[in-house]
Amino acid sequence: VDNVNIPVIGGGGIVDRRTYQAVMSLGASGAVIGTRLMLSEECPIHKNVKLALLKANELDTEVVMQSVGFAHRIWKNHAAEQIIEIENRKGTIQEIYPWASGKAAKQMYDTGELENGTISCSQAISLIHSIMPVNDIIAEIVSD
Repeated sequence: VDNVNIPVIGGGGIVDRRTYQAVMSLGASGAVIGTRLMLSEECPIHKNVKLALLKANELDTEVVMQSVGFAHRIWKNHAAEQIIEIENRKGTIQEIYPWASGKAAKQMYDTGELENGTISCSQAISLIHSIMPVNDIIAEIVSD
C-alpha cells in the first residue's frame, strides 16, 4: 500500500469481521469477498453445492493447477482429486481441462452434482456456518 498511489483491494479469506478488519488494518481501501458470498441466499449456485461447502473445513481445500501457471485453491471433490492426480504424474493442460473447465463447473452449479467440476474457495470456508442474505452478511462483517 505504501509503494503505490492507487487504491489497494485486499482479497482472500475474508468471511467475517475479523478477516475484514485484518485486510483493512494492512491499509487496503476495500475487500474482495468471494467464498462467503457463495454461501449467500442470492448466489445462483445449486443448494447441494452450498450445503456441501457449509460442511467443509480448511482441510477440504487444495491448491491446484500450479503446473500450468494458474494456481488457485479449490474445494476438494472428485474433480479436484483428478486434477491433483494428473499434476502429480506431470500430465498436460489438455488432461486437466475437462475437470477444471467452466463448463464442468457450471454443470455442478446448475445440477448440484458435486463431483462434476471445481469451485474456488479459501481455507476460510471453515469459518462460515450459515447461508444468509447478502445484506445480512455485509452488515455482520462491517457492524463491528
